[in-house]
Amino acid sequence: MVNEQVTTIELTAGTPSTVEFSGAYPYYWIDNKSDSDVYASLGTPEAGTDGTYTIAAGSQLRISGGAFNTKLCLLGSGKVQVIASSIASCPFKGAQGGGESVTIDVLNAALEEKADSKHSHTVEEISDFPTSMPASDVKDWAKANEKPTYTASEVGADVSGSADAALTNAKSYTDTKIADLINGAPTTLDTLGEIAASMSDNQSVVEALDTAIGTKANESDLTAHTGNTSNPHSVTKTQVGLGNVPNVATNDQTPSYTESTSLSKLSSGEKLSVAFGKISKAITDFISHIGNSVKHITSTERTNWNAAKSHADSAHAPSNAQVNVIETVKVNGTALTPSSKAVNITVPSYSNMTGATSSAAGASGLVPAPASGEQGAYLRGDGTWATPEFTGTLDDIPDGGVYYKSEYYIQAGTYNVTGGTASITFETAYKDVPYVFVSYTTTDASNVAPTVTSRSKTGFTVKKGTAAGYAGFDWVAFGKI
Repeated sequence: MVNEQVTTIELTAGTPSTVEFSGAYPYYWIDNKSDSDVYASLGTPEAGTDGTYTIAAGSQLRISGGAFNTKLCLLGSGKVQVIASSIASCPFKGAQGGGESVTIDVLNAALEEKADSKHSHTVEEISDFPTSMPASDVKDWAKANEKPTYTASEVGADVSGSADAALTNAKSYTDTKIADLINGAPTTLDTLGEIAASMSDNQSVVEALDTAIGTKANESDLTAHTGNTSNPHSVTKTQVGLGNVPNVATNDQTPSYTESTSLSKLSSGEKLSVAFGKISKAITDFISHIGNSVKHITSTERTNWNAAKSHADSAHAPSNAQVNVIETVKVNGTALTPSSKAVNITVPSYSNMTGATSSAAGASGLVPAPASGEQGAYLRGDGTWATPEFTGTLDDIPDGGVYYKSEYYIQAGTYNVTGGTASITFETAYKDVPYVFVSYTTTDASNVAPTVTSRSKTGFTVKKGTAAGYAGFDWVAFGKI
């Protein structure tokens, strides 16, 4: 026989509760029937510490308490069922009150409080018993075990065969009901006496029945559970198809969006992220607009402008409106006398100047525009742009410079190293290959005088005539730059 004690307690949040039993049990079974976690230990439970067990909401746990423990401490809130058991495989049973042993007597006592499914009443106890039987009740009445007897002639039956048929039908109905009651039970357990004897011989069957009955909720528990709207089964939003819905209040959403790059109207049916992007752009531009001090004036500026207008209206615009207005328009000193206050001024147009020739004078006009590359040219009397011409001599050109706007340039120098071939590099490169002149002392023989062997825009080379050396030479280069 299994030795067990069962109790159900209601825990108060923050207050440890102690469950004591009449003897020492090696195992404690805890069934957490609440909506929050419950903590249990053999001492004072503290969540997250060694020796403290956590029983999640709606789950069960077995704790091995040792052979000399008679109590268990709990911490949490809500209803919890505790069973002290002498075996490790103890099944959960219904609560029978604090610490009562669960036996067949306890089960029978609980069942005695229930109403029998079969009972009877006398005719006298029925206040509205009918004086005649409805046609719909005749069939059931005819099948009843106790009823008055009638002769075949009294009920209009065929004496020769109706009684036998009625007996056969009654037997068939009875056999069917008995078969339904037995429901395929073996012959050794198809009577109540055999079942009672078997239950007495097989206590495990009683325990199984006891367990099955104990797991059933009574009416008050069932009503409380079905009326519980605080999610007692911990159903998640994903399980009901709301996995993508944020778990926040409707007035505390945090939408994600990217601000639009240009202003545009909202469109019906577009995504919230797109709509918020358009709204953000509009608000950004609006904030920038109202903060623009150029587009908007201050109250001080408005006051000043209004004062300026009032002053202009009173001091500068008298009733005759003739002060500070143009009264006379003159052209080259001659006053115009228009027929009205409207003045039409025609601005004349001009063409380019006409250049002079050897036989005719030119005419004034607009200066003709110079072409590209004529930035150094001058305007001639014939109306064209031309480059200045040099008509002087070389002596008129400053050394190392230019003559007015002349494009000709002169460079000169002395080479003092004797012997071999000399290479001279110009200080300023020429536009074209220049002319080069070389002079040497008259004491040198003509066959050893240096001669120019090559010229370029950047320099020239000279070479002596014989093996004898020369004392040096002077040179001059002349050309366009």
